[in-house]
Amino acid sequence: MIRTLVVGALLTLALPTLGCDVCGIFLNVQPNDRSTQFGMLYRLRTLSRDFGTEGVTLLKHGGTLEPAMDRKVKELIQALEVRADIRLADRWVLLVAAPVVNSYQSLNGFQTYDVYGLGDPFALMRYQLVNTKRTATDTTGGLVHRLQLGAGVKLPLGLSDATYNSERLHPDAQPGTGSWDALLSIEYALRGRRNGLMFSSLARINTADPHGIRLGHTASTTLDMFHTVKLGNTVQLLPSLGGYLEWAGHDDNHGVEEMGTGGTTWYATAGLRAYWKSWMFTATYQKALGWDIGDEMTATDYRVVTGLSFFLKNN
Repeated sequence: MIRTLVVGALLTLALPTLGCDVCGIFLNVQPNDRSTQFGMLYRLRTLSRDFGTEGVTLLKHGGTLEPAMDRKVKELIQALEVRADIRLADRWVLLVAAPVVNSYQSLNGFQTYDVYGLGDPFALMRYQLVNTKRTATDTTGGLVHRLQLGAGVKLPLGLSDATYNSERLHPDAQPGTGSWDALLSIEYALRGRRNGLMFSSLARINTADPHGIRLGHTASTTLDMFHTVKLGNTVQLLPSLGGYLEWAGHDDNHGVEEMGTGGTTWYATAGLRAYWKSWMFTATYQKALGWDIGDEMTATDYRVVTGLSFFLKNN
């Protein structure tokens, strides 16, 4: 069983994410592309920015300060997500997930909000165009590859009207978005017997919420390299290194673009997956190396994702 798990994992190790952890989707591509998987993910994002005494007086994520005041913003976003990656047929795989989200912010060391609630669930159907296997007569040095396309939807079922001090928080601070959003994905992986690389890209096309606010469309791209380490007959480790790029367009308020929103952030990533029998533990750290974001946006410092999964069956 462990051999089968690792074969799938080498083809799907990338951990792409999309947008911020409140309004976006975290897509942990299933590690075994020929099995059904159930699991839980915990994700953490920390953000900070010193707005100084210049610039906007109304911060996008909430809170108003006088122009002469220094504005040091810190944010913490946490989510615990339950998910199932269900193999429906030889080439079709359905991913469904539902998160619980905590969003916290402080200005100059004083809490401005701390909200908990259900996030938006999503469903993503993926089709495997190519998924090769090694054969007994293999003459390619053990190389196999996989190409997979996906499409899905994020449902507006999470909490999207949370308030703090009797004021409704901006959609970025809400556990849910209140909007129907479309999802598109593409993944490609190439691996040898112990080493390989993976490319994946995920996009979310947003619609407006009931208040007339449309969050900016988002896209992300991941490129990772990995290596396999075998410890005895039952344990396998898969360390990985790579890069990750995250982009968001401008938000839209009743048809008018908010020019201080959106932007691009790029990260260095390091990950580790450990397999034991039908279980998998995963941990990923993403450090922001730089960004080009709007005047109203808080910059990401780092992201951490951990997860535990169980494989129900092998095909």
